[in-house]
Amino acid sequence: MADIIKASWFCVYDDRIKFNWFSYEYALKLYDFVKGSKRLKKWVSGKTDIEVANYCAYFAKRMKQAVTDKLSGVTDIVELDEEYIADYWHTNTQRENKALNEVAGEAWDQLLSVCETCPTRCLSERFLPCELFDRMERGGYFE
Repeated sequence: MADIIKASWFCVYDDRIKFNWFSYEYALKLYDFVKGSKRLKKWVSGKTDIEVANYCAYFAKRMKQAVTDKLSGVTDIVELDEEYIADYWHTNTQRENKALNEVAGEAWDQLLSVCETCPTRCLSERFLPCELFDRMERGGYFE
């Protein structure tokens, strides 16, 4: 999985901050959930792994504003907007978009449950540098 979604996709212009690492982690989690979803089995069968990976990276990046709004008190919740899906997959049915949105919520909930005990604190320290990008680069996981 880590070889299909690249950490380098989330640190454009050397912006190696914790918030971007969180987005990378969400894309990885979303990819696992989409690929493993029984509801999306038919939908996934019509896509290549890289198509699904690119979508998951896109969706995770689109979520950044919703997360920022929640963390800064602009909104009370992080909204997983179905519009993000429709903007990317123009030929999806509404049923497919709804299933993708539900899976995105499940992936989100699972990631946040791990974040509660993670010492990296990607959200509370979101603007601080993240050494995990450097580790990935040294390990050869960057493109």
